[in-house]
Amino acid sequence: MNGTFSGSQHEMIDSSLIIAFAQIARNVEVFFQPTRCEIIRGLVNQRLGENRIKYNKIFNLPDSVHVTFRELIAAIQECWTFLIHTDRRSLTCLTYINRFNCYALNFLSKITHKPLLIICHGELRLISQDPSKNDINWVKMLRHFYKKTSIAKKTRLIVLGDHIRDNISQWIPKTKMDKVISFEHLYYSTLETSIQPIHHPVRIGVIGFLKRDNERGFENVKKFANNLCGDSDFELRLLSSVERTLEKELPNAVKLMNPNSAFIPREEYNKMIEELDYIYCPYPDTAFKYTASGALLEAISKRKPIIMHPNRYSDYLRNKFGSFGIIINGTDCDSLKRILKDKKKYMLYVQQQDSLLEKITPESLCQRLGEICDTI
Repeated sequence: MNGTFSGSQHEMIDSSLIIAFAQIARNVEVFFQPTRCEIIRGLVNQRLGENRIKYNKIFNLPDSVHVTFRELIAAIQECWTFLIHTDRRSLTCLTYINRFNCYALNFLSKITHKPLLIICHGELRLISQDPSKNDINWVKMLRHFYKKTSIAKKTRLIVLGDHIRDNISQWIPKTKMDKVISFEHLYYSTLETSIQPIHHPVRIGVIGFLKRDNERGFENVKKFANNLCGDSDFELRLLSSVERTLEKELPNAVKLMNPNSAFIPREEYNKMIEELDYIYCPYPDTAFKYTASGALLEAISKRKPIIMHPNRYSDYLRNKFGSFGIIINGTDCDSLKRILKDKKKYMLYVQQQDSLLEKITPESLCQRLGEICDTI
């Protein structure tokens, strides 16, 4: 259930959860906004084929309306759905938390004793930030929910990785941590692809939104581009959206594949990925302390070897599931260029990522999801 989003945001984690629940539950009902229903339905049907999942539409205000009102309307409709469409034998999974629905649904779970899973995302970073008089309303409300609000007996907070649970434990009371459960960020491939020969020049793509944010890695992209763009054997493509003020800081040889930062349909996006040899994930070592990386998982699923810097999430995945990708921290430029042209190593990197992806698919993790549900 998610009444806040209208488009394709979080489409992979949401569709993955639906697919996983379909493996362990007799009946699965989905409550999303109309356009989102169709997007998610298409992804799920592509993975499952014929199924009995029922899709219900939650209507909200247009995106042009201020987010406060849209989140409030979403919370009201989610509460209505929770009260009318569920009972104590069913389980509700809220896939996106906003400043209103977390309080309201947790309260309803408390008085009705209905089971509730709340999937936690990037808002978790707020709990580590010192409160300020200048904090805006939604920041204050979400921080208070995580740090101060009593969680209902039948409610569980799901964080997407063991490292995230460890990192938030210093900010959340021990009595509350019993209601916080770690579950892997599910992912799967939407692209059936064979391994292609390395192109000449070698094509390296950057995915994810680039902005001047310490955790987005723009400075790493600049340095990486300057090291490679003078060499005709390599080509750097930016598939991601880029803040306009930052474009002029990149070398002219960098190819902007999405110069208007427009929404790219998944079919077109997949085609752009297919034309690459490698995917570069520029995130620094400070990134993903409190969240998983959808961009990193996307890169893993596309069977394109990842070039990356060490960061909290990639380190966590490597420690838990095994080595993958090319770590460039401390690797000199000439050595990196030789590695990127090595066909044998290229095949090894693809095999490592295939192995990792297989361990985080909905089908592989549905048993763990069932165990979580059984504890409520």
